[in-house]
Amino acid sequence: NYVALQEDDRGLEDDPLKRVEAIGQRKPTVKEDFTRAELASVYEGITRDDHKLFLRILATSGMRAEEACTATYEDDGRIVIRKSKSKSKTKAGERTLPLHSSISVHEVQVWQRGLKAGPYGRMSHYTCMSLNRALKKLGFGKSKTVHSVRRYVAVALERLGVPELTT
Repeated sequence: NYVALQEDDRGLEDDPLKRVEAIGQRKPTVKEDFTRAELASVYEGITRDDHKLFLRILATSGMRAEEACTATYEDDGRIVIRKSKSKSKTKAGERTLPLHSSISVHEVQVWQRGLKAGPYGRMSHYTCMSLNRALKKLGFGKSKTVHSVRRYVAVALERLGVPELTT
């Protein structure tokens, strides 16, 4: 038996994963944007005030979740987004946006102070995780997540004819 195992294991030094194979393939989940009606029903259906604020910030700014959680909200109503420690995904990684007039700077600053860093230091981790659970309870499957709010904003701006890169 031992010798047979040794013979079977020849060549494993060169490629230790030689005989490892995947049991099954995960089907990728296609992420979809919300419709306006769906986003309104989400807002009405969620019960936590911090989730409602987070959704309002995302829907009125088009920011990524992590950007919304780590941006600087200035008293004059500006949102200042700076590159994080890692490299930004786009040239627009550093930018200034207006905060929607319906959102209080103070309210956002209080919300930010309550955020806890998740794995790898991501401030959006726990907020997104809990909001995605709430979305699931409201009947939205895996294809509609927190990021679907950003997709909704992008599609809405595209339909209005707003150019992709504006300064």
